[in-house]
Amino acid sequence: MRNLYTLLIFSLAFSATKAQDNNYWFQTFGAPASALGGNVIAGVRDNSAAFYNPGALGFIEDPDISVSGNVYGYRYFDLENGLGEGTDVFTGGYLLYPQMLSSVFRVGKDNPWHINFNWLTRNHAFKIMNERYEQDYDVISVLEGDERYVGSLDYFQDLSEQWVGIGAGRPLNEYWSVGFSVFGTYRWQLNRFESTLETYPQDNFVELPDGTVTPWYVASQGALQRVQFENFQLIAKGGVAFEKGPWKLGLTATAPSINLNVRLIELGYITRVQRQQNLGVPYDLSYVFENALFDFQISDKQKRLPTNHKKPLSFGFGAEYAFPRTRVMFSCEYFFAIETYAVIRGAQRDDLINPPFLQEFLERPNYMTIYEQNKAVFNWGIGLEHELENGWLISGGFRTDGHYHEDDTSEEWEGAMDLLPLEIDFLHFNAGVAVPTESGRFTLAFHHARGRTEEREPIINMIDPIDYNEETGEILRGTVPTETNLTHFQINMIVGYTHLF
Repeated sequence: MRNLYTLLIFSLAFSATKAQDNNYWFQTFGAPASALGGNVIAGVRDNSAAFYNPGALGFIEDPDISVSGNVYGYRYFDLENGLGEGTDVFTGGYLLYPQMLSSVFRVGKDNPWHINFNWLTRNHAFKIMNERYEQDYDVISVLEGDERYVGSLDYFQDLSEQWVGIGAGRPLNEYWSVGFSVFGTYRWQLNRFESTLETYPQDNFVELPDGTVTPWYVASQGALQRVQFENFQLIAKGGVAFEKGPWKLGLTATAPSINLNVRLIELGYITRVQRQQNLGVPYDLSYVFENALFDFQISDKQKRLPTNHKKPLSFGFGAEYAFPRTRVMFSCEYFFAIETYAVIRGAQRDDLINPPFLQEFLERPNYMTIYEQNKAVFNWGIGLEHELENGWLISGGFRTDGHYHEDDTSEEWEGAMDLLPLEIDFLHFNAGVAVPTESGRFTLAFHHARGRTEEREPIINMIDPIDYNEETGEILRGTVPTETNLTHFQINMIVGYTHLF
């Protein structure tokens, strides 16, 4: 009998339908910083400093309050040959969410400390994918004629992560300033993936190879994975800023996140279902058991589980040089790796699979476990700002944005699920204009992100399927070799206003 455990933990190629939350530099905060591509570790002098470099807070001269919103955006996600050769998968949609609300103030006129309150949307993603494919094909070769094949895919992903924090900074002298910030974070995430593959003869009665006749039936295989969780964290940042003449430098450190076990609120839910029916109908019992074509169902739901989601240690550096009317800036940040850990760990059960004799092949502690593993990432970018004679500021920026997810193929985590991260590296391009007003500054910024990966496997290959492939062990999968190319495109318009007191 072939490896039953491999069959029982099959994953319907979730790797091609992954979420946007897999890149540290996808978002920018504050319209002025967004217009520069977020490359402001050295030169930030507004109320986004608590995030980019709290050490620069001591150099901010005027108290202010700022509101930035992602007024309009559009993104699309295209999988060429996502369900097999010639069957593309596409999803797109509009974006609207608040980006940042913040202010900078002093407590007392002579107090050297500058205080920065900040509320920002650290991560936001929303994706819906619903596909269906039908074909008449000789799926069950031992039966005469073509069968009807129907494959369906349903994917939903929703993510929101909010940060609320306070920062404080003060100048040490005319050249140096130091500061720190602390953020409390709340993350809510829901991923749901369901796939069904089925085939059936197109007659009222079916003649089997041994000559017997059976009523019409459906052979099918399906899987459901649903993960929902909430998580609270504390994240601390520290920074140093230097300025002398035309030069500005900045150095920041972000400590690893601290998980807050708010058990009354912090909840994780996992649902996992796998089933297989009627694949063995036209075959003799020895062939059915040799190739695991028998019926089975695994079904479990666990709720109110503790959650743990980690952010890594990182260090950032920035440099800026100012010409008479132009600023040129550079920023980079290194994010350390995180070893494999359980985001949610469900209990191991001995009654979730039927028929019961299969339970011995599922004795693994990870079947209801969600794991994450982050690789090290280095991002960098450049920005440019030019002041016109009328006081308007024209800005632009570019930055890299490598993905951090890494699969863990070790035996220790065999059978566990991940959070369906999007394994794609992005390039970001930003531009904007800032217009001074009597009491502040109005900023309009644009952001474009593009990423592409090639030579991936399809989500599920549905083209020219067969019921059982003896060479690969695949069930109800297509036989036409193909590769998937993934393209992700997004454009945003960010509007912000800063009021100076």
